[in-house]
Amino acid sequence: MHAFAQFTTRIFAPLESLAALLAGHFAAFACTPWGAFAVAAVVVTSIAVGIGCGSWAIGERMRSSRHRERMLATLRRQQVALHFRDALIGALPEAVVVLRANARAPLSFGGGSALLKHCLAGPDAVKLATAIDDLMSRGAAFALSVRTIGIRPMAVRGRRVGDSVAIFIQDSRSFSRPSSRDATLAANAAQGRVVRNRHLAVVDDAAPKPPSPDEAAAIDSLTEGAIVVGADGRLRQYNPAFARQWSLRAEEIGAHPHLRELAALCAAVLGPDGIWDVVASGAASAEPERYNDWGALIRGDGQAVSLSFSRMPGGDTRVIFAEVLPAPRLPALAALTMAA
Repeated sequence: MHAFAQFTTRIFAPLESLAALLAGHFAAFACTPWGAFAVAAVVVTSIAVGIGCGSWAIGERMRSSRHRERMLATLRRQQVALHFRDALIGALPEAVVVLRANARAPLSFGGGSALLKHCLAGPDAVKLATAIDDLMSRGAAFALSVRTIGIRPMAVRGRRVGDSVAIFIQDSRSFSRPSSRDATLAANAAQGRVVRNRHLAVVDDAAPKPPSPDEAAAIDSLTEGAIVVGADGRLRQYNPAFARQWSLRAEEIGAHPHLRELAALCAAVLGPDGIWDVVASGAASAEPERYNDWGALIRGDGQAVSLSFSRMPGGDTRVIFAEVLPAPRLPALAALTMAA
């Protein structure tokens, strides 16, 4: 151990001497006016560089935070726009296929892709393929009656939408024969009782039938907010949890308001959002259950809400509003929906 200590001392002894020599020269230089000025300049420069680096780091962090918030807000707006687009297309009586440009994958709604394949495998495949080719190459719209591989008559029409083309497919029999609901709307329109707004074209019944005791008990027993929307687009029933969720008073919603009036009440209390567009589309749809896979939507106050639709035996639509994990508070996302 003694030998190792001596060896270490011999190695570091020159370094110690060099350090002492440099310290002496620095002390002599620092005692001169120019030396003192240089030391002060180095200290001041170091402080200035430190302050500048700290300010830059703080500014970059703030910029990154603002950029992240903008990206999240843009993502939310895009999600609402896509949900609203899917709601509008899903409410159509026809299946839809959107063939997009730049070799992107096509979009299919209501089983449109499968129906189009069946039509292209049927006996009228040649004329349908020719019409689709003309539509994509020259933008020539078409409307044809074709048969599927199972000899099922289908009405197919196509048109250009932006840089893509949309193909609408519907059973020829249902297309040519109005449904019972359409006949009801036509009969009420003759009596001047049809109400049309941005989202719904439904019969406005001034005196909706009261819910049965069983229906009322089923809704009131739910712990989540729930409403029942009639075929006329009016609120038929709600439970106390719904009133608490949306901060509504009994006198505001006890007179069976229409969905557009209910949406205006909720927007005035919690801010505008796209939830009521989905509710209106689901209530007007022949299959409201198709809207159950949307996931969470953002309410005007930033709360995430999941919707659940079901068609009741009497033709009314029940909507359940389940509050899920709170979402970060973002600016109101309904501006894009309103503009659409």
